[in-house]
Amino acid sequence: MVTLVIATPTAGHADPPGDVERQLNAASERLEKVVERFNANRADLARTRARMRAVTRQLRPLDKRLDAAQSRVSHIAVTAFKDGGLVMATALLTATSPDVFVDRLMVLDHMARTKHRALRRLGSLDRGLRARQHDLAKLAHRLAAQHRTLAADRAEVLSEITRLEELRARHARRAGTGWGAPVATLGNDPDSVQERALTGPRGRSVVTYALDQRGKSYYFGAAGPDAFDCSGLAMAAWRRAGVYLPHNAYRMWGSVPHLPRADLRPGDLVFYYSDIHHVAVYIGGDRVVHAPGWGQPVTISPMHHAPVYGYGRPG
Repeated sequence: MVTLVIATPTAGHADPPGDVERQLNAASERLEKVVERFNANRADLARTRARMRAVTRQLRPLDKRLDAAQSRVSHIAVTAFKDGGLVMATALLTATSPDVFVDRLMVLDHMARTKHRALRRLGSLDRGLRARQHDLAKLAHRLAAQHRTLAADRAEVLSEITRLEELRARHARRAGTGWGAPVATLGNDPDSVQERALTGPRGRSVVTYALDQRGKSYYFGAAGPDAFDCSGLAMAAWRRAGVYLPHNAYRMWGSVPHLPRADLRPGDLVFYYSDIHHVAVYIGGDRVVHAPGWGQPVTISPMHHAPVYGYGRPG
């Protein structure tokens, strides 16, 4: 579990605004790591549940086949009992010729083989059923573990959000100012105009959607329509263009083709930090639109507001 440590002012001591700002930035970055892990765990949980449903669906026909095989074996056993024993021995002894004797032996052999095949089939079905039951038990254990991890992550995020908000409020009261990043506007510098001209319809759709979300709140695990986290905004923007991405910056990086800075066009994704826990939508002119972190609305920032890891273009 990631532990977040936020230094809070002690009584009688007023941290310089710059120190508080650095603390807030560091805490927000660490918080975002937890949020992205929360998103990944939630996706894993959904996949596990889907696998459990699939196994359950496979168990149902196995149960029916097992019942049918048991009925078949019972039928063969009853038939063998009725036709076997003294009756079958008498049939062999009363054979009127060698050919009749051989024919009756073949009938006995056929019945025995049929019975054995049915028994083998029953055993195979039984082993298959038990194996799938074992898989289901393992999946259930994994699901329970993911539930615990997910609950712990959620509690951790909510706890640190509360502490972060208290720190913001304390500084805001001292400074007598409000918080919130300014909402920038998309300029018309030459680089931006040129890049937009080279952008296809999907890229323009992505940028338009992302820019339309400016001013909306940050919330962990959110992908619209009223709030977003960083990967939720990128995912929602590209979903509007018909491309479905995972709700996690690191997994998003692994799911898209990578490209050099020279090929970057509006609509492409910019990934940040060595462990890739932040992502933004490039809009041209060395700027991105993104959900920066808790307490900050979706906004435009310089592309290099944080260490860039790489660039990707979905689709």
